[in-house]
Amino acid sequence: MRQLLRLLRCFRVKCEADLSSWYASSCGVPQGSVLGPLLFVMHTTPLSTLISSCSLNHHLSCTQMTLNFSFLSFGLTSTPA
Repeated sequence: MRQLLRLLRCFRVKCEADLSSWYASSCGVPQGSVLGPLLFVMHTTPLSTLISSCSLNHHLSCTQMTLNFSFLSFGLTSTPA
């Protein structure tokens, strides 16, 4: 059984001390694959282009997207509480 699991891409979930059964993964990109970074760039480039067209600074990583922007405030006053 273990030898078969090595051939297939399988996973299981651990929640505290409990483990689920093994499940075969039918899609996705294996870790360490050359395709991972290539597919990331292909899928995020249109979004990055759109954000840049709005003159917004941004950063995209595999786990998050960050938008950085600033603006001028006109006519706003701050009063100490």
